[in-house]
Amino acid sequence: MKTKRLLLSVISAASMLGLQTLMADPMLPDNPAYEETLRAKLEEAGLPVDEEKFQKLVSDLKSKNVDLEKIRFRGPSAAPSETDFIGKPGPEFHVKEWISEKPEMEGKFLLIDFWATWCGPCIQSIPHVNDLHASFKEEVTLVGLSRESRAKVESMSSPKMDYYSAIDPEGRMSSFFQIRGIPHMVLMSPEGTVLWKGHPARLSASALQELISQHKEA
Repeated sequence: MKTKRLLLSVISAASMLGLQTLMADPMLPDNPAYEETLRAKLEEAGLPVDEEKFQKLVSDLKSKNVDLEKIRFRGPSAAPSETDFIGKPGPEFHVKEWISEKPEMEGKFLLIDFWATWCGPCIQSIPHVNDLHASFKEEVTLVGLSRESRAKVESMSSPKMDYYSAIDPEGRMSSFFQIRGIPHMVLMSPEGTVLWKGHPARLSASALQELISQHKEA
C-alpha cells in the first residue's frame, strides 16, 4: 500500500516526483526514446508501475514538457549505506549477454560500472572509467553493466567504452547491491569480497590502487 500511495502521488503532480537536477543532454517528449527512458528510470528506482499508471505518468510529463535528464525518481525506501556492503561476500557475477568479448576474470579484481545510455552523468564518466581500465587492466576486470537491451547499448557510438560491456536486463546484480542511482561502481576482490561501492567520480586511480594494495596486504 505504501508503494501504491507513492506511485499515485508521483502521477498526480510533478512536484511529488522527487526531482533532482542533473547535468546532461535533454531528453524531451519529442525524443523517440522518451517512454523507454522513463520506464528504465522507474525500474532503477525500484518503482514498479502497471501499464495504465505508466501511460498516465507519460501523458502528465509530456504535457509539462518535462526533461527526463533533469529528474530522478526516489524509491519507497532509502538505499542502504555504501559501507553496509564493504567486507561482505558479493554475489556470483551474472550477466545475460556480453556486448564485448567475455573477459578472463579468474584471479582478478572485478570493478562493475552500473550505467545506462539514457543517463547523462554515466556518459560523462566514461572517459574517467576508460582511464581506470587503461591503468589497471592487468589486475582489474572492468565491466560496464546496463539493464538495457543489446540493441540499445550498441546504438551508442560515442564516447567509446574501452572496457568490457554486458547487459543484465533482469537487474540481478543491481538488485543485490540495491543500486538506487547511476552511475554507480562496485569493486570486488578476486575472492568475491566487496571492497568498495560508490560513484565513479569518487574512485580516482590513486584510490583504486590503495584499495588493491590494502587487500593484498591483508
